[in-house]
Amino acid sequence: MEDGSEGDSDEGWEETDTTHHLESVLCLFCTKHFNSATDVFDHCRSEHKFDIKKSRSKLNLDCFRYIKLINYIRLFKPSSQDLDLHPPTHKPEWDSEDLLKPVLTDDPLLMYDIEDETCSGDEESGSDVTVTLSKSEYDRLTNRSSALEKRCKGLEKQLQVTLQDMELMRSVAKDFLTIGEPVSNTGGATVEEEEDSYFSLYSHFGIHHEMLQDKVRTETYQTAICRNPDLFSGKTVLDVGCGTGILSMFASKAGADKVLGVDQSSIIYQAMEIVRENKLEDRIHLLKGRIEDLQLPVDKVDVIISEWMGYFLLFEGMLDSVLYARDKHLAPGGAVLPNKCSLHMVAISDTEKHGRLVSCWDNMYGFSMSCMKRDVIHEANVELVNREAVITDTALIKEFDLMTCARDDVDFKSTIKLQVTKAGPITALVGFFDSFFDLEQLKHKVSFSTGPSGTATHWRQTVFYLTQPVAAEVGAVLEGTIHCRRKRRDPRALVVTIEMFGQNLSYILE
Repeated sequence: MEDGSEGDSDEGWEETDTTHHLESVLCLFCTKHFNSATDVFDHCRSEHKFDIKKSRSKLNLDCFRYIKLINYIRLFKPSSQDLDLHPPTHKPEWDSEDLLKPVLTDDPLLMYDIEDETCSGDEESGSDVTVTLSKSEYDRLTNRSSALEKRCKGLEKQLQVTLQDMELMRSVAKDFLTIGEPVSNTGGATVEEEEDSYFSLYSHFGIHHEMLQDKVRTETYQTAICRNPDLFSGKTVLDVGCGTGILSMFASKAGADKVLGVDQSSIIYQAMEIVRENKLEDRIHLLKGRIEDLQLPVDKVDVIISEWMGYFLLFEGMLDSVLYARDKHLAPGGAVLPNKCSLHMVAISDTEKHGRLVSCWDNMYGFSMSCMKRDVIHEANVELVNREAVITDTALIKEFDLMTCARDDVDFKSTIKLQVTKAGPITALVGFFDSFFDLEQLKHKVSFSTGPSGTATHWRQTVFYLTQPVAAEVGAVLEGTIHCRRKRRDPRALVVTIEMFGQNLSYILE
């Protein structure tokens, strides 16, 4: 095969002499290892009744379709009898572009030059054979050859596009790891570019490590799923945004008959390895893509599970995908977990932090830069708030019932009403959310909170700083309104407008 890229790229394929022996080549169908690809195929033919030479002819394997077939067998472990050697006219399941990504790193079988193989379907005799064809048969083969050549060129172009996408992902990852956050695009990114950037962030292992290590989050899901086997036993479960597959594995452990995990991020490939490592591939089937774009292998599911919540609950816009899955795929009487979430707000007094972030602009080395304050506070902060700084009761500003709510509910206006419990200058309003697993059919109902009074989570709290602290006395009632809506050019971002204390302040989460 030709090198798909130039230079020292990690993703480039090195030219390989297929006559050389390769070390430790894993069989396609069992756990035996061999010294070369040829030995593997000899073993597959004698022990598993899979003949790569005959398959090449019957399946019309060019180099790309060969790669897809090898990755399909490694990924889904079909028996040789399950492989369709006489495919109908429609595209077979193993002929997916996603299967161009290697399942095993540096898989020697992918370097095997299938197009140099002698694939007559008969054993080589060493003698010349003359075959006479009719004109119609000759014309048919000629047309077939032209069609295959055209398809091969098309696949080569697709491979180049894939390599370019991978290069872009490496660039984004490099920027993210270098400066700690994605590079902003002041040129005005398209919605598609914002989507690609969003999903690329979830390809980073550090994010998933942080979420898995969040015990409040992960152990609540574990309890809600594993301690309610009656809801899962024998059922079909859909995990929207499955990430590393932890919720899918919880569902399988709870007795689910089939679990479908969906994720657009490339972390799905690690999830596939994790599922195989835990020997759950016969019960958990993972699909890469947006739930809105995929054709699921089942008509309906019994339960939808998802950890979709973002900062201030709604940041990231993943609730839309859960609601789409609910409306399209959930069977009547089915369940969504968590089934309810609520948004809350408190006021805090933390003059030290307000001074470091906001008030400092009033006197910066003897110069007034107070015009900077509005821009500084425009971007809401995500941080851990000291519970001792809270000086009001808690206001409920919005509830979401996942069984009934609609996509438009994300854009809402609500009143804020807070009673002051400790005197002090109010420096910010703080938003957080609670999640509930309390459906009637659950025997073990659980919930968790991301508020400042509870155990810290990776969501922390969302802080909306004021330009100037506002004095408040015990017993005073503070009233205002909050308007939450999606950002026009980036539906995963939020614009939050708060009218309170005689001020109209606008904040953004992106």
